[in-house]
Amino acid sequence: MKRFTLSAAAIWLVTTISTVLAEWQADPNFSIGLKQPLSSDGYQMPGWTVLGVSQVLRDRVIMTPPHPGSMRSAIWSEHANPYNEWSAEIDFRANGEERSGGSFHFWYTAGGAGYQGTDSVYTAKTWDGLAILVDKYGSYGGSVRGFLNDGKTDYSIHHNIASLAFGHCDFTYRNQGTLSKLKITHTNQGLKVEADGRTCFETRDVHLSASNYFGVSAASADSPDSFELFKFAISSPEVGHPQIQNDKGSGQAVDHDGHILGKHSDHVKNSQEPISNGKQELHGKLPHEKDFEEWKDEVPDKPASSYKTQEEQFKDLHDRLTALTHHLGAIQVQIGGVYDKVDAVNHRLDEFREESRHTRVPREQVDRMEGRLSAVENMIRELEKVLHTKDYSKHFDSIHTALRDQHSNLLNTVPESVANAVHERHGKLTIVVWLILGVQVMLVGGFVWYKRRKGVMPKKYL
Repeated sequence: MKRFTLSAAAIWLVTTISTVLAEWQADPNFSIGLKQPLSSDGYQMPGWTVLGVSQVLRDRVIMTPPHPGSMRSAIWSEHANPYNEWSAEIDFRANGEERSGGSFHFWYTAGGAGYQGTDSVYTAKTWDGLAILVDKYGSYGGSVRGFLNDGKTDYSIHHNIASLAFGHCDFTYRNQGTLSKLKITHTNQGLKVEADGRTCFETRDVHLSASNYFGVSAASADSPDSFELFKFAISSPEVGHPQIQNDKGSGQAVDHDGHILGKHSDHVKNSQEPISNGKQELHGKLPHEKDFEEWKDEVPDKPASSYKTQEEQFKDLHDRLTALTHHLGAIQVQIGGVYDKVDAVNHRLDEFREESRHTRVPREQVDRMEGRLSAVENMIRELEKVLHTKDYSKHFDSIHTALRDQHSNLLNTVPESVANAVHERHGKLTIVVWLILGVQVMLVGGFVWYKRRKGVMPKKYL
């Protein structure tokens, strides 16, 4: 018992010293922008789920475009975070008009892409984890705020989201001409958020568990801000140190030979990462096959005759029990992953039911509409029946005959009426004509008399 205790204490001491002295290294499996191009096809990035209107370019990801507005996008890591201590460095750029707006989020939650999707802090429901929000709230230049949730608070219906922030600071990030930088560091001493190299806020009261998912999302207003992501890098002192990664904070019991005897139940809760830390993702598989470990024999089979002594037999039995323990742990993790996926699907179904409950048309309105449609349908049927059963050709023929007779009457009666009018008023017209001629003759005679009279009158000189 003393030997076991001293060995375990020695291993814990070595682990602690290694953690302190370990160098923080970036993990390419949880980073974007360390290598270019970001994508081979311009749509997807290995190890990441791209959602919404995100456009993957060679050196950046356009989260929200300059036009149109009211767009949403997100990128989420496909694998859970295996590190207890980590640091996220984000380089992004935001441009827009003076009155435009939008929001930029860093997420570290248990649900990941399957539960969060493209939600913002203002529209997310009962998420579980950490959110760092960058938007124009609180000042003209902008601000950084931190939010926590344990899966019990529905942010989408909360009356005052700002009151839920546990830390904030002013942050001028729009139209800067240079990249804006965020750094979120989580260690055993707590959480620290930095903006453009200066401390924004920090706390010793926040301690986040591993096995959550990293994500970045953006949302634009009607007058949109354009958000571009250039770098997202996850660093940890546990990168390349599997002993630190597996043993630290996991509640594992270790015997004097260094073999793991068992795992604490809290360490495997909601975990989907593989048991083997050095295992690379296998390409050419179906999506559901990538989430599970392949069976690998840790102890090769040997014939019984090869074991000559009791020590060899005990060693073989010990190795096989250890391998069995490892495989049972892997099965437990995979079952937990399946449970998380089923739970995420159930959450989605609940959301769809809630949306359909609010957007569903009332039954009374549907009944009234059906009654009106039935009345219109009956009217159309009656009209069709009348048109098909009765013959209206006789009516049309009678109308045609009446029109033709009227036309003939007009052609015959109009000339006769004009001739009769002229004949009846012939005497009166003659008198008028002679009167006009007499007046004209009088005017001509008067003019001739005036000219002659003027010619014989004596001329007067001044």
